[in-house]
Amino acid sequence: MLSFTLIILKDPELLTSINDYTSQKITWPAVSKIKDYKTSWFSKNVHTDKEIDIETTRAFPPKYCSWDELEDTLNNLESSHALIVKEGNIFDVDLFPDFIFNTIGVDDTMNYSLIAHLLDKKERYYRVHPQVILLNVDHWKKVGSPTFARAKNVTLQNTERSDENFHDDYTPLWVKKGEGKTTYTDTTGQGSQVISALLENDYKIRPFQEKERNLKRCCYDSEKDQISRIFHYLGNPARMSSDVVYINQTSARPKQFENNNDLIVSVASPLNLLSRIKDNYKNINNVIFYDISSPALIWTELFFKYIKKYNYELEPLYRFFVECGGEKFVFDDVIKIAIYVIIFLIILGLIVYLILQSGKMNKMNLVSKSNESKFGKLEDQIRDNAEKMQREQYIRSRQEKTTLSSVPPQPKEPPKTPEEITFGKYEEMIENYKEALDNFSKVAAFKQKWKGLALTRKERQDGTKTVLINSSRAFEKSEIWCMNFDDRYFALPGSSVKSNMAAYMNLDFEKAQRDFKGVFNITSGSNYFTEVALLRRGGAGFVVEKIGKLQFPQ
Repeated sequence: MLSFTLIILKDPELLTSINDYTSQKITWPAVSKIKDYKTSWFSKNVHTDKEIDIETTRAFPPKYCSWDELEDTLNNLESSHALIVKEGNIFDVDLFPDFIFNTIGVDDTMNYSLIAHLLDKKERYYRVHPQVILLNVDHWKKVGSPTFARAKNVTLQNTERSDENFHDDYTPLWVKKGEGKTTYTDTTGQGSQVISALLENDYKIRPFQEKERNLKRCCYDSEKDQISRIFHYLGNPARMSSDVVYINQTSARPKQFENNNDLIVSVASPLNLLSRIKDNYKNINNVIFYDISSPALIWTELFFKYIKKYNYELEPLYRFFVECGGEKFVFDDVIKIAIYVIIFLIILGLIVYLILQSGKMNKMNLVSKSNESKFGKLEDQIRDNAEKMQREQYIRSRQEKTTLSSVPPQPKEPPKTPEEITFGKYEEMIENYKEALDNFSKVAAFKQKWKGLALTRKERQDGTKTVLINSSRAFEKSEIWCMNFDDRYFALPGSSVKSNMAAYMNLDFEKAQRDFKGVFNITSGSNYFTEVALLRRGGAGFVVEKIGKLQFPQ
């Protein structure tokens, strides 16, 4: 029977607020009991070249364990396969059946014993990164249930690997069995003995491919990286977004709790809560924060975790929050209240103006009645003056015609050349792009006006030029925007890149170099700056004809 168990790896370094949020992004059909599926359904609805001769596919309920408990958990499984997912992962699709059968594919699921992020650690052999692992448990048990722990002085199977990498120099496109074995005296990486044992027994392994990597993202160990990745995933908040953070109190005179309760349930706004309980906090021994806004929950956790470390000063904590990309979620009450006051004063002024104008009109009506007889006397004089003005106007117009006839006509402006028209459109597109970068509400109009497409790099680049294909992300959240007019195609970084610069600049621009390789040259300078990449249509996507430029501020 083909069967699967989801194993959730606990991550003690993960912020609780981020753990809660990301756990909602990991879906599994068998929550509390085993679920069976007719394999014939998958044969009809999932593309595969392999004949599935198994009648039933089964999904087992999830298991939870730490990395040190992984081997015991695997040994106690009944399923043929385990999908191991570390806490802090976000998937854009359901894990079963979409990620396993549609993205990885039925063929690879059955043909490969290990599919994971395989890192070439050179003198320390290979390492399995724990973020996501698809393991054939039956094969793992047949080779002796090797440990996932690090080890020293071990003899491991030699390997062959691709010359190319997904990024950097330690992420090969493929790994296979080599000739002979080598003894490693230095401490090897996690999962090194699993890789060696499977290869030694002629089982196949492979790293996750580009299409699989693009459908997930992982929050790593440092808190700054965790927060930056979540904020990058959330993108820029819409005008009516619920992702709002209240840094300061929302009321100058907040109501205080009168009852001496030991449990408080509050929205994620630390200063609002503290102002309400400042006089009766001694009996409170448990506070539960519940909020629809994930950034607000993250801010609240950081506040209570670090405010004492910062000597109860809000500014350094807020500065760290901004460095992670959180400024876009902050709701500034002072600005909003000022706007409301201005609107109120404008309305009040309009009302006063209308009242004053009404009084003037009433006064004018009284004056007009007293002067009615005076206007009667002037009526004849007005008529005489009008006739005189008509005669003078006729004479003046005749003179003007004579004068104008002697003036040569002004030359017409020559029509613009096609090149000038194209350049004008290009300048307008760049101006609209800059506006969309700084104002998220203008992104939709920009997309519609310039026929915007969301693109991403193709997982495998066969030729010398980079190929871009349609992204699974929405245009607003995609990393590469494609615009076109007059059958000319241009690529520029999406607004999410600028709003989440910290993630792209981390580790010497590691993410930027990886995501934009062959599309934009990555540099640093005094400010954020971009130059377009020129594209042409090719096959099912676009080919980069001229590489653009992406400059991050130093």
